[in-house]
Amino acid sequence: MPSPQSTPAALPLLPIDGNKRKCYGCWACANVCPKDAIVMTDDEEGFSYPRIEASFCTGCDRCIHVCPAANLSRLPDPLPAPEVLAAWHLDSEVRRQSSSGGVFTALAEEVLSKKGLVFGAVFDQDFVLVHRAATTKDELGRTRGSKYLQSRMGDAYCQAKTALKSKAWVLFVGTPCQIAGLKNYLDKEYETLVTCDLVCHGVPSPKVFQSYLAELAAQRHHPKTETVSFRNKRLGWKKFSMSVAFVNGERHEQALTEDPFLIGFLRDLYLRPSCHACQFSCIPRVADITLGDFWGIGGSRPELDDDRGTSLLLINSTRGKAFFELCRKKLFSSPCSLAAAIASNSCLIQPVAAAKDRDRFFETMREQGFAAAQKKFTPSPTLFRRMRSLLRTYAATIVRKARRFVRNQGLNHSD
Repeated sequence: MPSPQSTPAALPLLPIDGNKRKCYGCWACANVCPKDAIVMTDDEEGFSYPRIEASFCTGCDRCIHVCPAANLSRLPDPLPAPEVLAAWHLDSEVRRQSSSGGVFTALAEEVLSKKGLVFGAVFDQDFVLVHRAATTKDELGRTRGSKYLQSRMGDAYCQAKTALKSKAWVLFVGTPCQIAGLKNYLDKEYETLVTCDLVCHGVPSPKVFQSYLAELAAQRHHPKTETVSFRNKRLGWKKFSMSVAFVNGERHEQALTEDPFLIGFLRDLYLRPSCHACQFSCIPRVADITLGDFWGIGGSRPELDDDRGTSLLLINSTRGKAFFELCRKKLFSSPCSLAAAIASNSCLIQPVAAAKDRDRFFETMREQGFAAAQKKFTPSPTLFRRMRSLLRTYAATIVRKARRFVRNQGLNHSD
């Protein structure tokens, strides 16, 4: 930390200005400050916000100029309309280990083959989500898979800039606001940078997640978590499960309709305030490539849904298209309409609304703890609802197999 200024300058007026719906928590301001005068601190809900240390601030206003809330970042070379693809990795094991279709792995391996860096979200030893650079396939494994939290960026933007200045390839993956923060921080185009944003539903509270893990650990009489998977596909891609393993061999596994953390997340109960006013839930996108799940693809294109994971891939820029062509050999892909993509991924074009019980959830959690808030606002489903969910899954499986049989019969007949 540098020495404090003898006469502090007037503090910059960050766009947040007391309104938390204006701060995305991207960390661009903390990365750009030349005096390390900005510290990211957690509020009572567990979300990070910038705090300016007055004695170190010189009033240079760089933090204002990189803030995505004040300075929207867009692609310099967007395509007239995004190219929309349903896709998955041709390696069935990669696809099995991935949350969706494994497209990210193909993109990342292409950059690693060029001795580049892949920036993505990983859990640290305390299961806090942080942004890290992967330079090997072994390191890449930690970045694979959906993680329904917002990573703490740390100095990842600075690391990416250093690599880009040395002409190294960089694939930077994150939420749309994190990509916008990166681009504003870099403040210029780099030929070896490929950005990839995610179809983001919103980011839930890290404090809620840590309380959830602590509650699970207490139930299993072991404080040490070993692994967390938000998107275990044992029951299939569409009926994914939360899976938490503990060092003592105990395991928690519940489907998305039963796990309390996933229920609250999907009900928009404890998302970051800015997620409900996101300026990046729109088209055109902020990144060269957009990745997500192609939910609902089975309705219009049943041949593209085998319940093993189908990725939604949007190619948004000329750079994104050129890079995708380098990766195409590892992927199956099929063109689809933008309307089909939006139909079951409304977050592509609009942010989600806050749950009406959001404030009451956090109030109950502060006063009575996570277990009480969970019981009150994310109760376990009734036996009837569990049975109904199982029957629907079974029926969908039968329909899918029947369609496959009919399709195969048609192909055999034509032969």
